[in-house]
Amino acid sequence: MNSRDDFTEATKIKLLALAANLCSRCRVMTVGPTHSGDQRNSIGVAAHICGAASGPGSKRYDPNQTTEQRKHYDNGIWLCYSCSKLIDNEETFHDANRLKTMKANHLAYASTLVGVALMAPFEVKNEIRAGIIEATLALCGSGAGKLDLTAVLEGYEDHLKSIDPNYEVEITTTNRKVRYDITAKEGFVPSISIIPSAETRSLLFEKFENLRLTGEDIVIPSEGIDFVGIDIFQELKKTNPKSVIILKSKKHKIESELFLESDKGIFSLGSFQSLLKGGKRVQDYSGRALNGLFQYNFIVDLENEKGTMEFGSTIASWIGKKLLDIKHLPKLLKAHKFLEQTSSYKFTVECEIGNTTLKIPKGIQNQPENVLYFFRRNIKALYLLNEISKTLPIKVSIISPVTTDNSIEIADFSLLLASKPQPERLEPGTLLFNSRLDELPTPLAIDLWCQRENLYLSVTEQYNRTSDLYGNLISFPRWNFGFENFTPVLYSSIDENDRNYIFVNIYSNENTTVAFGLENGNFELL
Repeated sequence: MNSRDDFTEATKIKLLALAANLCSRCRVMTVGPTHSGDQRNSIGVAAHICGAASGPGSKRYDPNQTTEQRKHYDNGIWLCYSCSKLIDNEETFHDANRLKTMKANHLAYASTLVGVALMAPFEVKNEIRAGIIEATLALCGSGAGKLDLTAVLEGYEDHLKSIDPNYEVEITTTNRKVRYDITAKEGFVPSISIIPSAETRSLLFEKFENLRLTGEDIVIPSEGIDFVGIDIFQELKKTNPKSVIILKSKKHKIESELFLESDKGIFSLGSFQSLLKGGKRVQDYSGRALNGLFQYNFIVDLENEKGTMEFGSTIASWIGKKLLDIKHLPKLLKAHKFLEQTSSYKFTVECEIGNTTLKIPKGIQNQPENVLYFFRRNIKALYLLNEISKTLPIKVSIISPVTTDNSIEIADFSLLLASKPQPERLEPGTLLFNSRLDELPTPLAIDLWCQRENLYLSVTEQYNRTSDLYGNLISFPRWNFGFENFTPVLYSSIDENDRNYIFVNIYSNENTTVAFGLENGNFELL
């Protein structure tokens, strides 16, 4: 006696038909004729979403279902034998709800196939390949600008690579122009002959001579030359008769080291690789270090003994990173200590070329102040944020590159208070404090008015300050500090609102000391 609640033949046919004869999971065709054509060849099965019977081996059995519910079309899904077996083997993952969703998605897909001619995978592959080549040839030839190249670039790259597998090919498009970058693979040394036309010969010779001297790219119309030894060029010339060919000189990687130099000494920021290109007369050095924080380009004319140098700096690689995940953080924090000891500095780069060390810039002392300032300011802000983060309960991230001089100054001052609780001597003439005399405590105001010696002044900031360091809005604790042995200067103002008041400025002298302290040593991240 059959205790299973199996589907009727009519229900099985309905599951097969509405699934469009496709497996609802992998979408292979499940039913068709045998090779001889006289038998049915089926790999499909009407599978139960919730098991047809209880007991060992039953999958997803629901005791709350009635017999009619188990045998109903809604409890069935059309699958191939392989997917049916796989689903039952992973019963926990493929629960009833997942199978119902799978069935619904497949029925929606199958509804789009009505009236559409289907192709086997090998037919699809051949059709796509032929379409890619045809469309791209049309675009890159006389039909340029009429089709969307982005849809066919990858296929056409594969087509060109198949012509000669010794080369890498990369295609890009900008402003309706198509660019093909063709590079010999590592370890392959190409042997290429260039045959110019009579009209192009003298121009090409001149350009090659310039390449030898300066390393400048050779730009020449493709219709004026033929290539022997690289079929890819000939293919491109055939499909792009009006194209321009650019031959670039090879760039050499050279070991380099970046330094900060000042009257206080030299500090190494680390090693990196520069790129050298050029020729016998002009050489071009370029590179980036510290994950892009430092960039340079140095061009030297050996014949005229002239050089030009450009520097750049960006913190783009910091944005979105947790502070402790920033590359070279320990080195940058050490660089801050070096920069704090000097008011002026410059970048220098040393490149190893064979057995020779080239120092860049050689004889060039003027470096752009805005780049030096940007570099120094961001090193300082990074140091301050790192110090503050030690007192915060959470890890901070670099959210925004916006920091103002004022925010760094506030942070710097607060950190000074936090890190130097002991009395410290200041430079004579430093402005310590200013106020209206009548706003000070009366005994202190009298002492200042009488210019008494050995005075002591205690000041407490009555409000919290905040600073934005790379998108981290940080609140600083209130601070207090005391000055001893200072020079008061009394004055009046010509301003109409202040002319009735006496003001006092307090300056440090040779004997002034200052003691710092914080009311609460905790910084807060707002």
